[in-house]
Amino acid sequence: MDLDLSDCEEISRSAALVVTAQIERSLIRRPRCLNGFSPSTLDPCRRLHGLGFYKHLNFDTPRLVTDDDEVDAITVVSGTAVTAELSRELERVAEVAQPLFGNEEFVAHIHEALSEAMANIAGHAYIKGVERWALTLQSQSNELNSDAPEWLRQQAKAEALRKWWIAGHADNQTGELLLFALDHGHSIPVIAPFRMKDALEEFWNANPKLKPATKSAATDAQLLEAVARARREGYGTGRRGRGFPSMIGLVEHEAVSGAVSVISGGALYEYRKPGGDEPATERAIPLSKKFNGTMIEWRIGGAR
Repeated sequence: MDLDLSDCEEISRSAALVVTAQIERSLIRRPRCLNGFSPSTLDPCRRLHGLGFYKHLNFDTPRLVTDDDEVDAITVVSGTAVTAELSRELERVAEVAQPLFGNEEFVAHIHEALSEAMANIAGHAYIKGVERWALTLQSQSNELNSDAPEWLRQQAKAEALRKWWIAGHADNQTGELLLFALDHGHSIPVIAPFRMKDALEEFWNANPKLKPATKSAATDAQLLEAVARARREGYGTGRRGRGFPSMIGLVEHEAVSGAVSVISGGALYEYRKPGGDEPATERAIPLSKKFNGTMIEWRIGGAR
């Protein structure tokens, strides 16, 4: 497979994370199948380098690329529900957030909300029956231990394609923390009707104008908005579905400014709090094409 990024002049951090994930998934399927070129201009190379693209995929870093001294990077890490990488990455988030915000309670709440969101991602993107064997996949050989039966080898390799990815950075100039979480498992609109049935029903009964004609007629945008609002507004008692709504709640009640953007299935949900006297806004809109999985972008502008 050929991947030519030489004409790329600009790339967002979220797009860079998706590209990283797709290349990693391809290499799991077919090791050493990729030929490619880095961007020929410096800015996208620096963006990819800051995300950890070259290091994570074991690619050569372009010679002119240097680290950004104004940013404390949380370079991309991938894993599954049962690996230790997630715990280490969450601790890394706390490490860079503490000097940025200087508020232990605020940082603890960030850690808690991110942990809940990642637990939800890992929980629906991984099958427990093969987790012990999937853990033994090696980054270079992509092989299981020799005592693994063939069917488990194949199943574990398939499950490895359904990892999570997390990355971000603390910007010392703007005082913002920016975090990304990605998975290519089942989308939130697919999972929510099963995992949050009571909460969604309570929310829609209390907001009849937002209620779909029938449950099966609910669009991905309607479901994503309901998930975002139901837990924050106190509907339902279960633990599921508290991940990205907790991120929104932190921005809404504890941060000076911030935003949460979620692309999942066929919808985009955005909550934005500009800060100052400007009111917060939120919206859920349909997408022309479905996104395979869920991408969360969380921007935090500091404690109130």
